[in-house]
Amino acid sequence: ESASIDTSTIKLSIDLGYAFSIYSFYFKPYAKLGYKFYADDTSGWLTEKYHSDDFFYGAGLRLQYRAIYADVAFDYFSTDFSDETESINADYNYTQLGVMVGYKF
Repeated sequence: ESASIDTSTIKLSIDLGYAFSIYSFYFKPYAKLGYKFYADDTSGWLTEKYHSDDFFYGAGLRLQYRAIYADVAFDYFSTDFSDETESINADYNYTQLGVMVGYKF
């Protein structure tokens, strides 16, 4: 029998970096540090609900040309899980990729 897992993550973060200017282009490599709220609801052969909150970190690169920009970021966090009887213990490591394109007014 299979299981279905629904997960959601809410993250609040700050980035630290410096924007380099080359002609009309700006490049900003940065490091991220933040706090995440994670929820995992499993149904099927195993029915469990798991919630955690903890720090996460990451790195990214923002590119800007005039008013158009693109941002690529990698975030990393880990969490561990055990059921109520502690018969199942697991450690999970997550890497998330974010890509954003925007227009700066």
